[in-house]
Amino acid sequence: MPVVATYCSTFLKPEMLHIYRQITSLKKFRTFVLTVDRQCEDLYPFDEVEVLRIPQKNFIRRYWLKHILKRKEIEYRGDFQPLIKILRQRAPDLMHIYFGHTGVHLLPLIEAWDKPVVVSFHGVDVQDRPHQPEYGPRMRSMLEKARLVLVRSDSLAERVVALGCPPEKIRINRTGIPLDAFPYVQRTFPADGSWQFVQACRFITKKGIPTSLKAFAVFQKQYPKAKLVVAGSGPMKDEINNLIAGLKLEGSVNVIPFQNQTELAALYHSSHAVLHPSQLDEDLNQEGIPNAMLEAMATGLP
Repeated sequence: MPVVATYCSTFLKPEMLHIYRQITSLKKFRTFVLTVDRQCEDLYPFDEVEVLRIPQKNFIRRYWLKHILKRKEIEYRGDFQPLIKILRQRAPDLMHIYFGHTGVHLLPLIEAWDKPVVVSFHGVDVQDRPHQPEYGPRMRSMLEKARLVLVRSDSLAERVVALGCPPEKIRINRTGIPLDAFPYVQRTFPADGSWQFVQACRFITKKGIPTSLKAFAVFQKQYPKAKLVVAGSGPMKDEINNLIAGLKLEGSVNVIPFQNQTELAALYHSSHAVLHPSQLDEDLNQEGIPNAMLEAMATGLP
């Protein structure tokens, strides 16, 4: 059975459920994970994880490699040798690198390794880094050397082509949703106007929550019994609460924490429509395909 080395710098942050689903759903391939930072083991149990043991920092050696020899970050930071050692020991047939910027970081490895490499883009990794003049050329070089490039949507494919990827290398990597966890239910729309809308996401700019709130405020003037539930957390929490107060929606909008899979399915089952107005932020951080939206659609939620 072919073996895939899966590289994910952090395995896994709470919002990376889609990566866990992909890795644990493989049937025709075996995989092991390479990571620098193991997190959330209770949420994401997986036996085949190799945590890279980065050597203790040696300031003089690091300075020499970085400023005198002008080596890449992966080399002066100490990732390169532990990574090569594991790959030689376990001899995978292919390496899948999650996130384009991680592929840029691993470019010296991609150049040195004699097996094919696949890199997948998910949204935040299509951002340019104008403060790092070498980043664009290194990105183009990485895209040239990668055997295949996976993206989650057509719009991301367009951005990756703009970064310098040959279009023939790109494949759309659809996100699977476990339908048994988000069963379909038949809904009836409320005759008395007591609609319930829902948005579930991290509280960051590209999720468009202020747009949801402003749109709901317009809708609620015609349907005063309507409710909106916003589930999640993040750096925009205070801004969101202030906007709710400014729009005088305190009694109609309920902000709740992140929900687990069972709680989220129940929330979708009790709602009539999902909102998710994705938008670019000022750094051109782009949405892929929101998992929460796919999960809501699986339950039959418009």
